Amino acid sequence: MIREEEGKITEKNLEKRRKEENGVEVEEQGS
Repeated sequence: MIREEEGKITEKNLEKRRKEENGVEVEEQGS
């Protein structure tokens, strides 16, 4: 796996988890 891609996926997962923990459901938006 390309490290850059891996970083992007990890970032998205962390962001998703953070939002879930906050109980905030946000539809995917561009950065």
